[in-house]
Amino acid sequence: MTGQRGFTLIEMALVMVVVGLVLRQLVLPLGALREQRLRTSTESQMEIVAESLLGFAAANHRLPCPASRHSSGFEQTQCEGLSATGYIPAATLGLMGAVNADGALLDAWGSPYRYAVSSSNTINRGDTTASDFVTEGDMAAVGMKHLAADLVVCKSGLSRPCTHSDVQANQVPFILVSLGRDTSSNGHQAGNQDGDRLFVSRAYSNSGDSPFDDLVYWVSENNFFYQLIRADVLP
Repeated sequence: MTGQRGFTLIEMALVMVVVGLVLRQLVLPLGALREQRLRTSTESQMEIVAESLLGFAAANHRLPCPASRHSSGFEQTQCEGLSATGYIPAATLGLMGAVNADGALLDAWGSPYRYAVSSSNTINRGDTTASDFVTEGDMAAVGMKHLAADLVVCKSGLSRPCTHSDVQANQVPFILVSLGRDTSSNGHQAGNQDGDRLFVSRAYSNSGDSPFDDLVYWVSENNFFYQLIRADVLP
């Protein structure tokens, strides 16, 4: 009676390699699908936040100041210059969603959203001692012709200032940022973490040399004004 031949160690090793390759091909698409779901969920939440900000502006005739690290999700009482960049004031806006211990609204990866509001101040109209977009009644007092928000969205975060060809949007009233899965300030991503008036939005990239997975959301000045005209905030 002929004996049965078993697998040799080399054959078993080859089988394990093949199985590993097959599993890897299955896992990679699943990981990519999960990442896309998280990005889509975050984009949807950012749209809700933007609508809430527009609603707040219509009701209060101003945009809210950002929340700070220790303000429990409520807006700061004043915001000028660099302090006009912080976190979404979720408690002030009455937003639902996951928050951290400081009350900051979190994106799908569990990191706080960033929120920046224009600190532009027209020096010869309205309240000349306060920023136009965060002071109640000041947008109406200054008038659309003289209002000029100071936030800029650029395609590159590696040069300052943003060149004309790289400008995606300027005179933006407010900007929302999710740092995505990679919360580092590597490459172009540094432009969304330095606290200035310039933000970066570009195509997704997981390249080790130039990663970029930030999600950036803004409403154009014209769209912002249109919404406020409909709400009788602006003439």
